[in-house]
Amino acid sequence: MVHPKMTLIEHTKPWKNITWTPDFYSPFFNRYIEVKGVLTDSFKLKMQLLQYLNPGLVNQCWFVVRETSYRWQGISFINIDEFQEILNNLEIPRANNE
Repeated sequence: MVHPKMTLIEHTKPWKNITWTPDFYSPFFNRYIEVKGVLTDSFKLKMQLLQYLNPGLVNQCWFVVRETSYRWQGISFINIDEFQEILNNLEIPRANNE
């Protein structure tokens, strides 16, 4: 599945629902993948809401950035090269005919 949409807060009239749409979801790894160029105020608010409303979900996400890895309010952002290394080191089951 690509671009799953999660409603963080709904029925908040007169405002619209607050949603977060991760870039990808990998059922193989059971992880959401969010690639960030810049931490916008909107994204920061959504991540604070996500941590408050569903704290375990943040641990099911990979937040990938181009610059140096860092932590922001409990969220780990990993450099894209480190992310590639994580993927390379994961045990991936192979089909019997490979």
